[in-house]
Amino acid sequence: TITAQPFDIDGNPASLSTAELQRIQYIWQRVAEDYAPFDVNVTTQDPGIDAIDRSSPNDDSYGTVAVITSDRTRIAPRCVCGGLGFVNVIGLSSTSTHRTYQPALAFSANLGEGYPKYVAEATSHEIGHTFGLLHDGTTTAGYYAGQGAWAPIMGASYNHPISQWSRGDYANANNKQDDMAIIAADAGYAPDEPGTSPTTAPQLSPDSPTRGVIANATDSDWYAVVSSGGSISIRASWSAFADLDTRLDLYDSQGTLLLTDNPSVPVPQESEWATSGLDAALVTTVAAGRYYVKVSGAGQGDPRDTGYSSYGSAGRYELTTSGAVTRPVGAITTSSLGTATVGVPYSTTLATSADASCPCTWKATWAMRSISGRE
Repeated sequence: TITAQPFDIDGNPASLSTAELQRIQYIWQRVAEDYAPFDVNVTTQDPGIDAIDRSSPNDDSYGTVAVITSDRTRIAPRCVCGGLGFVNVIGLSSTSTHRTYQPALAFSANLGEGYPKYVAEATSHEIGHTFGLLHDGTTTAGYYAGQGAWAPIMGASYNHPISQWSRGDYANANNKQDDMAIIAADAGYAPDEPGTSPTTAPQLSPDSPTRGVIANATDSDWYAVVSSGGSISIRASWSAFADLDTRLDLYDSQGTLLLTDNPSVPVPQESEWATSGLDAALVTTVAAGRYYVKVSGAGQGDPRDTGYSSYGSAGRYELTTSGAVTRPVGAITTSSLGTATVGVPYSTTLATSADASCPCTWKATWAMRSISGRE
């Protein structure tokens, strides 16, 4: 039995200070970004043992726990490591066995005394082991520490602002595991947003930011932009800790590519915490008409030198539009309703046009008609 000591940076393990809560929030945010492409809930709230244990192969609601502990006497001093995790155990279908090989551990005392960037990287790394991921190293090093502004999560990603899942695209990689496919085998990818092509693209509104997720290197999200003619701006951004390096492409209604933006990430890196160059923006002047925006993940430079491929460039984004952009106009396309009976509750679903992606409120007005001289 191991009693894990609470996360603590101020010498008072009995309570959490404001500074400790801020660090916990940062750690959660960074880990949540690493797992954003997948159909999982990353939370600091205990979901209960039923949400973690897997009672049988048919139980498709299960997970793992990562304990971040200030352990200084039991395991951390002996391993002299950032954390520990059993490999390939998250999908075990026997409840007792599944529980035996959890939790994963991250030792904050060995991670810069709870330095949040280090703790977050170690936590994502150890959870990765539970999915079956092995270490990303090279032919001469067990853990690859990265290049330029990038490092693999399953290597030693502590000192680089961009940490992503990898399949060994960097030079002299000793591990060619397809990290994202292995995680998705147990977790699945996040549900895809409407808009997988121009024909299904929902229309953007200048009044309402739109959020989405790029799940993997083959995923792209399409949106329609209707302009009255003039200057328009379309920006994609998220947090400073995003895994997604965003690329935006603008097409006209005929499918001709008009404009692309994929800013460069500075090399050498600006800091180990965050970097510029992951957001993207399209600013141009257009004639009145309908246009299409494609959101996708991008790489930078040469992945065998100081760059990285688009493989692990996945995660959340938020699109905002401004300028000569027309609001979507919703329309009900249901032509008739079913028969109702007096005194019996009645409900129906109204179909709307594809452009009715704005927040809309519908009002129904009912009229009474005279029947046999009575109303």
